[in-house]
Amino acid sequence: MNTNWFFYLILPLILLSTYIKFSGGSQQHYIVLIGDSIAEGHPALHGRLHPAPLNFDADQDSQALSSAFHPGLMIFDADYKSQPGQMSYELSSHFGLPILNHGIGGQTTTDIRNRWPRDVLHKVFDPGDGRGNMTMNFDGVLPYAVYLHAGINDIAEGAKLNTIKENMLFFAASTETNDIKLIINNIGAYSDYSIDMIEVAEKVNDWLISDLSSSYSHITIVDYLDWSSDGTGNYRHLKKNMFADVIHPNKEGYKHFSVYAAQSLSWLNPKAKQ
Repeated sequence: MNTNWFFYLILPLILLSTYIKFSGGSQQHYIVLIGDSIAEGHPALHGRLHPAPLNFDADQDSQALSSAFHPGLMIFDADYKSQPGQMSYELSSHFGLPILNHGIGGQTTTDIRNRWPRDVLHKVFDPGDGRGNMTMNFDGVLPYAVYLHAGINDIAEGAKLNTIKENMLFFAASTETNDIKLIINNIGAYSDYSIDMIEVAEKVNDWLISDLSSSYSHITIVDYLDWSSDGTGNYRHLKKNMFADVIHPNKEGYKHFSVYAAQSLSWLNPKAKQ
């Protein structure tokens, strides 16, 4: 009996199942964007760990700054998709890589460190934030890169400079150990900074360049201060027409910054890590 017909029938099915696993499943390279409200896309948009009602439009809400955070809302929506006007969406479109938006408004570097095992290292781990013990499902495959935007809430809450540094060193060591590239936005402009807050922000930003990135070759620092201050370096000067309030970019601002950031990330080529 000639069984060639069976081979030619089943071969396409085998190839198809293999392709689906690689291109749409656990073997696909992806990036985790983690951090605070700016990582999320506030005030208009939110991330998958902090979704807002679909009809919420903070661009039209005079109380946007205070209402955008929803501090009591502890939800994880695995199917929540990034939208135009978020860094996660814009950078994903630019580089052709999936980006998980793991920003949570109001969080400090300590908050992010507490949930890092679950939300970056793909571990079954409950940090006690009401979102459970698992937010990723890639069969344990770690992200190709992590993009971190954090620090302003630490400064606003009066965290010690050493605390911020220790947390950043933790992120650096963790990603190095796990062969994950790390991208960090430095601390940007905020029109309500006090003089003391500016002093801390300056020290953090100087340290990111002079110490952290020079000690870890896998780290890239993106100059968010340069973009947000419109090239002035003035911590209280916001780029014209690009901000929704005293600290958060508007949708157009996030789009514009993503193009700016991409210029520093030309190395972002997942094919290099096979």
